Amino acid sequence: MRANPQFLALVFATGLLTAYLPAYAESHGHGNDDDNSPAKTSHDHGPPATPPGHSGDHGGTSVKPPQGSCSDDTSGIDVQGPDGQSGASHVAHTDFVKIDIATGDTIASSSSASMMYFWFGSTFDYVLNAHQLTAGSQWTLTYQPEPMPSAGVVCLGHGTVNGGGQLHIATSIELNSNLPPGLDPTADPATQPPDALLALVTSSNVDCTAGTMTTFTPDNYLFSKPRVRFVDTDLLPPATP
Repeated sequence: MRANPQFLALVFATGLLTAYLPAYAESHGHGNDDDNSPAKTSHDHGPPATPPGHSGDHGGTSVKPPQGSCSDDTSGIDVQGPDGQSGASHVAHTDFVKIDIATGDTIASSSSASMMYFWFGSTFDYVLNAHQLTAGSQWTLTYQPEPMPSAGVVCLGHGTVNGGGQLHIATSIELNSNLPPGLDPTADPATQPPDALLALVTSSNVDCTAGTMTTFTPDNYLFSKPRVRFVDTDLLPPATP
C-alpha cells in the first residue's frame, strides 16, 4: 500500500461525506490498525473541502458518466462510470443499508453507512463512516461475489466502533484487480457483470486470507446501494496514439 496525493485529498474531503449524516460525538473513535488486518487505515481527516476528482483524460483515457459507452477510439479509451459517480469525475458515493438479499429490497434499520471513493485509479481509495453500530464491535468492508456466500471474498479494510456507535475507515489499498474482478471496462457495457456488491460485515465472520465467510448472517450486515465499480488504471491497455 502506498500513500498518494489522490488518497490524501480524499481523506481531507471526508467532511463532505458526513455533512448530511448525524454529527460525530465529541470523542469519536477511528478504525484501529491491526497487523493482521487486510488493509491499514489512515485516521487523518479534516474540514470540508472541494470534492476531490479529476475530470478529463488520464493517460489518454476519457472518463464518462454512468450509462456512457466504452469503446476504443483515436483519442484513447472511453470508460463508463458507476451509479453514484459525481458528474464525469473520478469520485463516486454509495450508501450502506440493510437489504433482503433474496429481493434486493431495503430493510429499515437505524444502522447505516456512507462511502466516498475514487472509482478510477491505481489504488482503491475510500472514506467510510457508519453510524448506530454496537460500541466496541469490529467490522470489515468486503467485496461479496454472488451468489452469496461464495469464495473470492475480498477484504478492503476494517475498524472498531467507538463508544458513540460510530465507525470510521479511511484507506488506500492496492487491489491489482477491478471491482468486480470480472469487469472489462473497455468492453461493451451490455456484456459486463453487475457492479460490485460491497458488504460491511462483522470481522469475526470473514476469513480474509482464505477469501471466505466463516459465518454468513446477512441480516446483520450493511450492503452498498448503489453498487460499486472500481477500474484499476494499471490494468488498462495503453491508449492508441
